[in-house]
Amino acid sequence: VMSHVRTTIRQAVVATLIAASTAAGSRVFDHPYNPRKTFPALVVEDLGANFSESNITEAQAFMDLNGNVERRYRFAVIAEIQQSDAAAAERDDLIAEVEVALFAASIDGVQTLSLIGYQSGDDNTGDKPIRRGLQIFEALYVTPAGDPTSTTLL
Repeated sequence: VMSHVRTTIRQAVVATLIAASTAAGSRVFDHPYNPRKTFPALVVEDLGANFSESNITEAQAFMDLNGNVERRYRFAVIAEIQQSDAAAAERDDLIAEVEVALFAASIDGVQTLSLIGYQSGDDNTGDKPIRRGLQIFEALYVTPAGDPTSTTLL
């Protein structure tokens, strides 16, 4: 089974964050289907319309003269913290741990990793209201034209 490079990047981010032993521990998820019940947790998702309609997940790709396609993939790492008097500080601390771990990591195929922005919010639905912090990253990677499952160097 061939995996798109976006999938392998997200999986590597999840593995990196689990290995970093952040406050979320092993509660790091790639596009989870079910809501979390134990906090803190980290969620890695494509940056898409649920957060801002003006953003697209992958910026326009360009093919160079050698037939390589330069891609800029935007993803979010969302810190989820149980709502409390200290939730904002705990969220910010967890987001700081994420940033330290990702910038220290080497992710196969990713040529550069950039920090694009931050957005915060609350989810007061259900029996466990949570505070969220969304850290947005952009990974630059290059694929051969017509092959989004492998990377090459510029």
